[in-house]
Amino acid sequence: MADQYAQFREGDGPLEIPAIRWDEPPEGPVLVLLDQTRLPAEEVELVCTDAPALVEAIRTLAVRGAPLLGIAGAYGVALAAVRGFDVDDAARALAGARPTAVNLAVGVRRAQTAYRAALSGGGDQRQAAGAALEAARALHREDAAARARMAGHGLALLDELLP
Repeated sequence: MADQYAQFREGDGPLEIPAIRWDEPPEGPVLVLLDQTRLPAEEVELVCTDAPALVEAIRTLAVRGAPLLGIAGAYGVALAAVRGFDVDDAARALAGARPTAVNLAVGVRRAQTAYRAALSGGGDQRQAAGAALEAARALHREDAAARARMAGHGLALLDELLP
């Protein structure tokens, strides 16, 4: 497997772990994923330090669900860019990890497009990597807002049906 490792959490009560998050420890940026293959028995985080690790997580179904795949793909492109890897190679590998996953391809394309636009607009590699990361973060925020709206609609429906 690529440079990916699991972090186990211990505790007495329920532990909330986001399904995906960008983190910047001193060793360099990483993408942290909730390993969905281990649920519900364990809550285990996978820490991906490069695109091949994320490709492996996608292929092994540690990352599931169309919206999450899109977000992961965008962050994967950003991770490659920020760490100085070939963005186009990473984008191809990420999109190819689940070729029928439309959201994955869309997320990859969105971050890759932001990266390329920054370069073609005169930005340097660091600025282009920042643009890719911002595209991933924007997609993540948009998904969170959509989930909050859906939850609100569901709550209103429950209030209506179960007075």
